[in-house]
Amino acid sequence: MTEIKNLLIIGRTGNGKSTLANVLSNTENFSESSGSISKTKNFQSETFEWEGTNYRVFDTIGIGDTQLSKATILYRIAEGINAMDGGINQILFVVGGRFTQDEVDAFNLFRLVLHESHILEYTTLVRTKFTRFNNPDKCNEDHQALINENRDLVNSFRKIIYVDNPSIDTDDDDEKRINGNKRIQSRQILLNYLKDECQSNYELGCWSRISLDFSSYIGRKLELERENDEDSFFMKLENAKNELAQKVSSLLQTEIPSIKKSSWCSLL
Repeated sequence: MTEIKNLLIIGRTGNGKSTLANVLSNTENFSESSGSISKTKNFQSETFEWEGTNYRVFDTIGIGDTQLSKATILYRIAEGINAMDGGINQILFVVGGRFTQDEVDAFNLFRLVLHESHILEYTTLVRTKFTRFNNPDKCNEDHQALINENRDLVNSFRKIIYVDNPSIDTDDDDEKRINGNKRIQSRQILLNYLKDECQSNYELGCWSRISLDFSSYIGRKLELERENDEDSFFMKLENAKNELAQKVSSLLQTEIPSIKKSSWCSLL
């Protein structure tokens, strides 16, 4: 069986996450969006070949989707990681500019839930919408600015890659050609980097057990929502939430002692 390198793209809605998936796979199969509601509600994947290596790029639901809770979004991301055949070789965390507080919060939640298996060692920050991506001096300036804003966060990533993937959905032939060339250059930069970085794979060790507990909670929540007893709904839901948080925190504390029940409660 031919080995495939799995690439997972994560980011806030509107930062160019699905666009990056199109650029890497050299397709137009991923729905590109610039709004606050993600067009990707579950995993979408595409397989491609580059210089003799087969890759499969996975686009995830956008962190920050205004229609879904953070818990549901992170759960779907982690569930997808666990379902990837052969593990994952690289996570690309996409940002479209300076770190907003929402971006910092999203990353911290991502790290809180998944850091127990050293996932950050496989995570690269991809700075999209950077028009001077071909200028090393400008990239270094922006890198330093990001460090000045949040040194701990930036240093959490394996590396920062700068690209620009402007839209090619235009009737202007010159604009389409120029933007298309930028996307080609961005693809080359990313794949040259990934060629060296995708030598090992990562699998989420205890997610199968967490997934069962979370699925049970979601099922109980939906069951409660169908009941007519509004007075006891919130009390029962809180009990179910606390039960889930206790199970997950107990499981994760074997690898990250700092995980608390209250941390999981805040996600649900």
